[in-house]
Amino acid sequence: MKRTRLKRKKGLPRGKPGQATRRKGKPKQRANPSSRAAKKRADKLWREVILKRCGYGCVVCGATGRLEAHHLIRRDAIFYRHNPENGVALCYQHHTGSSKESAHGAPWWFEAWVERARPDQYEWWEKNRYEVITGQKINYEQVCDVLQDILDGKLLVTHGGIYTPVGKSAKLLKEQT
Repeated sequence: MKRTRLKRKKGLPRGKPGQATRRKGKPKQRANPSSRAAKKRADKLWREVILKRCGYGCVVCGATGRLEAHHLIRRDAIFYRHNPENGVALCYQHHTGSSKESAHGAPWWFEAWVERARPDQYEWWEKNRYEVITGQKINYEQVCDVLQDILDGKLLVTHGGIYTPVGKSAKLLKEQT
């Protein structure tokens, strides 16, 4: 018995007569401000803000090689994840490399060091470390815009995480009020 290939018949377009039908292929995606891609971009910008703020050196020893940005309040606390007050630049040794003097290997040592060497940041950390904020969606596109403005020098971060406009932005803000 000989096998023959069956040809598929093209079906009629779905929908009512006169109604536009959907194009074939993937539907056009809208940009999601809370997407993973936007979150990754915000993470990279946050890291760059932290390194720039710390002078591209480890805040403990001053080393400039293999720098990492460390979150004071853990990363899964989404409200503080991209806050510039929530980070310090550390070399590998002081971030995870040592069991005696590193933020992850000896957190009690690191906390005592922050309290002694960076009292303003320690005060902020103590005030906010146990605050739990849940159920909020973060618009990472807005976070990226703010972080980019900080990197470009349009905004300054002052104690307490308050953003202060600089230059033309400051003049425009004063004129509007």
